[in-house]
Amino acid sequence: MPLTEFDILLLKALARYYVLTRDQLQRLCFPGHASGRTTRKRLLKLQQGGYVQKHRMPVAFPGTNNAAPVYYLTKPGVELLAMWYSDPQYLALNTRQPRPDHLNHWIAITETRMVIEQSIATQSEVTLDGWINEWETVDKSAAESKQFTLRTQLSEDPPLSCSPDAAFLLS
Repeated sequence: MPLTEFDILLLKALARYYVLTRDQLQRLCFPGHASGRTTRKRLLKLQQGGYVQKHRMPVAFPGTNNAAPVYYLTKPGVELLAMWYSDPQYLALNTRQPRPDHLNHWIAITETRMVIEQSIATQSEVTLDGWINEWETVDKSAAESKQFTLRTQLSEDPPLSCSPDAAFLLS
């Protein structure tokens, strides 16, 4: 399947955010397109190529009658990005299927991040220096089950820890 610059934009957005709806992908990659037709067409091609997976369970949005599928990268998707950009860091990205009971959670985190990034882009006094979500590889030297955990142990006795959904640094 010959890839286009639009396909790479979609893959790069999924690499950046992990889980996205078609609407979120369209806002990020094709903001000038009124309908989602182009985005759906490109996502279908990427699915057929094995680079993207559409979660089998759609996300229902609170307060509406709407539901939408979510998309995430596959291992071939991150391998393609690593090769395309000559950047092996893409290979460390999470390609696990998101749990169905956490899809709304992931979409909310993504939406929050998008709002923060868009707000920061409108001014020049604050910059977003980094963002880590809970499934980003934080400690590559740890056992695989602990590589993705964003967690701080505050005390052993009594046991107290903090496991945030995401962390970001502003300056």
